[in-house]
Amino acid sequence: MLSIVSAAPAVSSDLPGVKSMVAAYGKKYPDSPVDSGVLSGYNAAELMGADLKAACEAGGLTREDVVKAHRAQTKADTGLGTAQNFSDVNRPASVETYVLKPDADAVGGVVNAEEAHAAPGVEDYLSSR
Repeated sequence: MLSIVSAAPAVSSDLPGVKSMVAAYGKKYPDSPVDSGVLSGYNAAELMGADLKAACEAGGLTREDVVKAHRAQTKADTGLGTAQNFSDVNRPASVETYVLKPDADAVGGVVNAEEAHAAPGVEDYLSSR
């Protein structure tokens, strides 16, 4: 059986944020398929919106202000997967991954086979770099 390792859950996931995103996308674009690209783009837009809001509230919208606001996010959770920590440019924002499997009947064509978890040895690898 084919397994897909992904930083994001399947769009057929039962996560409330994913279900809400799929419903909103389907309402706005009823003739367009929803897939991991839609989820990724939606997540990026949510994160950028939070960055811009935080930078604006801190008094500036320069590139440096937005980057500073982004790097201050240590538990960014858009409801579309695992929380992300953007504070360290030398680490991935999350070390947890989902395992997905194909399912022709599921929205997006895949389902979660395993919930998000860190692979064995990932922290050892990251600390050795």
